[in-house]
Amino acid sequence: MEQLIKTILIVLLLIVVLALGSLLYIQSGLVHAQQQMIVELSSKIKSNEKQTNFDLQAKCADQARKEFVSYGWDKRPLTTFSNHYNERLNKCFIDIEDDIATGTSRVVSDAFEGKVYGNYMWFSKKGKKYWEVPPATCKVVMPTGEEKLCNSSDEFDALLKPYME
Repeated sequence: MEQLIKTILIVLLLIVVLALGSLLYIQSGLVHAQQQMIVELSSKIKSNEKQTNFDLQAKCADQARKEFVSYGWDKRPLTTFSNHYNERLNKCFIDIEDDIATGTSRVVSDAFEGKVYGNYMWFSKKGKKYWEVPPATCKVVMPTGEEKLCNSSDEFDALLKPYME
């Protein structure tokens, strides 16, 4: 009788071990399937984000061109513009550069709101090298709202970097 009880217990123990092993196997398969779903969903989200970002960049480019034309800049032969959509700030910037015989000017603003973030003007002076002449105007409104003055086009570009990244 004692031998029969031991045999029954061993058989029951084997059944429990096999059942637990099967459950663990099934669970690992489910975990793997869930991991695959997470990877696929993440990929779809990233794809949608890229499409959204591309759409916003295209919308920014269209708006920048409209602004450029609406203010008549397109009629000036040495005036160019570029645009930049800043994803972090969710803003569209237009950078208009106007070159004339005696100097250059740049204005960087929000293409939708019109707020000016940077203004740069430089004029040549007779008898001076270009690097000897400071800009007439060089200022940038920082993301904090603080207005910073600058002394060169390189400094102007450096101060604008938070908007152009």
